[in-house]
Amino acid sequence: MNLDDYLVQLDGGSTSAPDNLTLQPSFVQQLFDLYTDAEASGLERGGPLLCDRNTRTFALGEVAEGLKTSMNIPVTNHAGNFGDVHAHPSTSIGHLGGYSAHSMADLWNFKKTTGRPFWLQFVSSGPWLYAMVQVNGISKWDDTVRKFLGDRNQEEEFRMREAIENFVGGKPKWDAMLAKFQTVPAEREALYDEYKAKAKVGALMQQLSVKHCAEFGREYNFFFYTGQGGTLTRMLSVPV
Repeated sequence: MNLDDYLVQLDGGSTSAPDNLTLQPSFVQQLFDLYTDAEASGLERGGPLLCDRNTRTFALGEVAEGLKTSMNIPVTNHAGNFGDVHAHPSTSIGHLGGYSAHSMADLWNFKKTTGRPFWLQFVSSGPWLYAMVQVNGISKWDDTVRKFLGDRNQEEEFRMREAIENFVGGKPKWDAMLAKFQTVPAEREALYDEYKAKAKVGALMQQLSVKHCAEFGREYNFFFYTGQGGTLTRMLSVPV
């Protein structure tokens, strides 16, 4: 289903989720351009997404630049606002060599949109586009969400450290390497980034982020789409 048709369907109150979302080429280019700019700076970039339902045209609203692993996306009261997008540069949240989907912090932002009829949150990361869809009356949001996301965030942090420890020859060796920079946070962070790349954490984080997004979608009745190019496919099962 074309994304503009899906938005019109949602406007009309129909909440069924299509198996595929097809994006207009010009819109796809805007999302990939956003990633290109983010990659150049190593910082997240994002903005609100707009669609004129009469002309079926898409636009990216005010774009802001964030930090390496987070950002505050500008808010708009534009009538055509249906969601937002931000880019994950591989030099930071993408962890070099991987193209991560939504972080658990990204998913927590859906708390702000539970009162809206629907909300689509896109992530542009390398050749990949990801979309998580929240539909009021279908998607759930309750007191269990914080722990659900927190547990998976902790797993991601643990798996990253584990990969680095295995690469350098064990936890004691890695701890000794970090201890040399105990009082120099910037150099400690630089060492961590260096060994995340050497340990190929990027591919691991891409796998984990997609898996955790799929788990979140299944648990709370959100719709998760992934794809390269202009067609995104709904992920109905949780990858192993």
